[in-house]
Amino acid sequence: GQRSAVSGQRSAVSGQRSAVSGQLILFKSTSTSVAQALALAKRPRYANGHAVRTTL
Repeated sequence: GQRSAVSGQRSAVSGQRSAVSGQLILFKSTSTSVAQALALAKRPRYANGHAVRTTL
């Protein structure tokens, strides 16, 4: 009884850890995409003679 409850809590904690790591990975990917978007926004809007539309 108690052993199964403890193992269940352990699995719940490991699940929370994986969820947090997933959120961290998602946050890193979004932050890098935001950084790329800012870098693109800072570039001149006319590249190769074509007007580049900034989608923000």
